[in-house]
Amino acid sequence: MKNWIFGLALLALGSGCNQTQAASPTVVKLAEVGLEYSLPPGWKKEKDNQLANAEDNLVVQFTETDPAEAGAAGLKVMAERLKTRFEEVKFQGEPVERQSNGLHLFTMRGSGKVKNLPAEWELVLLEGGPKPFLLVEIASGSLEKHRPVLDQLASSFKVSEGVSLPVVATATPVASETPVALETSMAAETPAAEETPEE
Repeated sequence: MKNWIFGLALLALGSGCNQTQAASPTVVKLAEVGLEYSLPPGWKKEKDNQLANAEDNLVVQFTETDPAEAGAAGLKVMAERLKTRFEEVKFQGEPVERQSNGLHLFTMRGSGKVKNLPAEWELVLLEGGPKPFLLVEIASGSLEKHRPVLDQLASSFKVSEGVSLPVVATATPVASETPVALETSMAAETPAAEETPEE
């Protein structure tokens, strides 16, 4: 899996994003994973799939994930890796699942410190598209004050038009053998009765 724990120092507590800044919702296509999303108004987009809000106190990073790390169990493994980048990492409950635009979204939240400054994080694993995809959301201070826009961002993800979904192989049922009729079998095994000669 790619190094999706990006340079947390960029959170900046000042992310340094200086690229595209959206004045209204803008549809952004991610050709490499066959998905698209709506960039929130006022947010800035870097070339490396990193976003930041206008105040530079919220950063969102996108990345592909290992298909073997799937569902709630896979998301917990990814959350454990945050301990190598954050200080004092804490988890807030278990992963939660919901659906949006035909995708399965698994979410897990927690907190920690970046450069000794308090931060809160959220991981959102998107499955059901061409490839599994992860959103890493990190906020300086409270993440909950950004809840409406973060939920809107995650819910805006969908499979781009014209993109084919992978075909899931299904097991072909094995035809059962036709049992031999019990009476036929018994008749074949029962010896004929011997006739008693007349005196």
